[in-house]
Amino acid sequence: MSRPAVVLLALFIALPASAQIYRWTDSAGQVHFTDTPPPSEDYAVIQRPRTTAAPAPAAVAPEPAPESEDETPEAQAGPQTTAEREQALRKRRLEKEEAEAKQQDEAAREAERKRFCEDTANQITALRSGQRVSRFNARGEREFLDDSARAAETERLERQIAEHCR
Repeated sequence: MSRPAVVLLALFIALPASAQIYRWTDSAGQVHFTDTPPPSEDYAVIQRPRTTAAPAPAAVAPEPAPESEDETPEAQAGPQTTAEREQALRKRRLEKEEAEAKQQDEAAREAERKRFCEDTANQITALRSGQRVSRFNARGEREFLDDSARAAETERLERQIAEHCR
């Protein structure tokens, strides 16, 4: 036989083998793991052998009546069929996508608010610099701000910063 075939055969033979693993501590404080029971009575079983027998059927208790719509047997037991599992998966994906979309919207709003605050602060700086500032009126004509209009505009921008940027 070829070498890979021998290795595979050895693996398949060893697959069903299982034994209990015991964990115990000797008098010197050394921890031991063995497949045979230790000489002392103080040990813990780490792995129990696998059984191939079918588990005994559990006694069936009567189900209590659901108190609300959310506590139906289907909701308590979880999805049973493939279709129900698919539906639950789709629902989780949809909820995840909605949460991500909400998070992106909040991030976009925060970025817009930050941009607004920076622009408003720059406008206040320009108004306080003393240089000529102009704007366009309703007819599309350019008009320059005098000192009173400049002070009123500065006050309006400071109120916006106080409301939205702090």
